[in-house]
Amino acid sequence: MRFRVCLSYCILAAVIALITVPAHATFPGKNGRIAFVQGPDIYTMNQDGSNVRQLTALTDGGAFWVNWSPDGKQIVFSRFAAPDFFGQLWLMNADGGNQHLLLTDPGFDDEAASFSPDGSHLIFSRCAPLDGEFPCAIYRVGLDGSGISQVTPVRIELTDLEPVYSPDGSTIAFDSFGRDGILGAVHLMNSDGTNIRQLTLAQLGGYGSDWSPDGEQLVFTTKCCNPELANIAVIRRDGKQVRQVTDDKGVFGAGRSSWSPQGDAIVFRTTNVTTGEGGIYVSNADGSNAKLILKVRPSTVPNNALKILKKSHFLKNKHELPASTQIEDGGALPRWGTAQ
Repeated sequence: MRFRVCLSYCILAAVIALITVPAHATFPGKNGRIAFVQGPDIYTMNQDGSNVRQLTALTDGGAFWVNWSPDGKQIVFSRFAAPDFFGQLWLMNADGGNQHLLLTDPGFDDEAASFSPDGSHLIFSRCAPLDGEFPCAIYRVGLDGSGISQVTPVRIELTDLEPVYSPDGSTIAFDSFGRDGILGAVHLMNSDGTNIRQLTLAQLGGYGSDWSPDGEQLVFTTKCCNPELANIAVIRRDGKQVRQVTDDKGVFGAGRSSWSPQGDAIVFRTTNVTTGEGGIYVSNADGSNAKLILKVRPSTVPNNALKILKKSHFLKNKHELPASTQIEDGGALPRWGTAQ
């Protein structure tokens, strides 16, 4: 069996975006703008949902996996284009200027990049066909596309994704699927790839983690690999004191989350799995006082969507999908950047 990433409903939205022409570390600082994916493009907004700005205007494929540089001046994202819809790493300024391709290696699917704390390089997931499978491993590369190196090994039926540095640069958190017989969990390793250890328990099914600005906690999404609805939870870096931040109430599936740079709030996405409606919320760090800042509308799924979904190794669970004719219209993967 192939181990694919157990991404939530926002990944499907990104896949649909590709047809219609979804980890990161929050670095300490003053709270800045929030980046997110809407349809095929990347947008930013203020922390109250005001002053929404469109950064990309893609007519071929779509964008996903947006992350900020430590100083809030740059954004890295993955762009997907025909004919293979494999991810390509792109960089741009915080205002959308200077958009440029980082790597041009054919045949690789490069996704979920995030910056090092000193802003000198990126870590990302690289996936490629191997003996009939599509394993993914963690790599690093300079901001000019040079010095690419492998961090975790490439192994059949092993998928390592969404690597994120701790703010001090000593540790990398990442999603791992198929490692040591565990369907999916958040793992930690030293920055050089040594001392890989499991952080979240197997029954939690953790993925999509983000370090708190002080490096002491991680926020993540639960239930990647079972049919239950996902929630947002927080765990200490030593694996203790897990606490749930959101309540699914039997109908809401949570998506990716991100700490605020000041560490006082969390931004996350939820979707009503019955109606397809949802939105981006901001809450206190403990989950209290959650406020809707961006509402998401359902829209029609293109007829050829399933063809793309079957090719995607990033979609595992389908329990969060709404009726077959509707899909979330964007507002995926919110990421909080530092103020410039």
